Amino acid sequence: MCGKLDYYLKQLAVLKILEDTNGWKETANLSSPGRILLLFAVFDDIAARIITRNFIEPTENLEEHYHQYWNSIYPEISIQSMAAPFCQLAEEPFWNLVPQPGQTLASDFTADSLDDLRKQVLGARFCEDLFPLLVMETHREKLRAVLQNSICQLL
Repeated sequence: MCGKLDYYLKQLAVLKILEDTNGWKETANLSSPGRILLLFAVFDDIAARIITRNFIEPTENLEEHYHQYWNSIYPEISIQSMAAPFCQLAEEPFWNLVPQPGQTLASDFTADSLDDLRKQVLGARFCEDLFPLLVMETHREKLRAVLQNSICQLL
């Protein structure tokens, strides 16, 4: 299990941060924190046992948690929907989108709103060996610490 934890610690340490020179102030180092903030919200929902199986639905509750993180870190920047980061996380090896039945998602699929996302996507899954680590508090907190370090680098 320690080898798997180390692998995911490294994966989160190199989590892609999107640069966006059009929409971000210098206080955000011109980078979108969306992926990290969404993972914080998901980790919280796992800790609170709102998410109890390896399936993350794009719910209004999850988006509200995401918005709380957004406002706590960037109160001066308009809130971005969690829809885009939810899709963009599929570029990471540990996050897999689950399309609606009968749908096929393009590799660059993205959505601008929660409603658009739900039309195409049922949810997402972590890799099978990551989710059990997230259920364990000590491992989840180590993974969270890596994300916190990444957020600190954006500030």
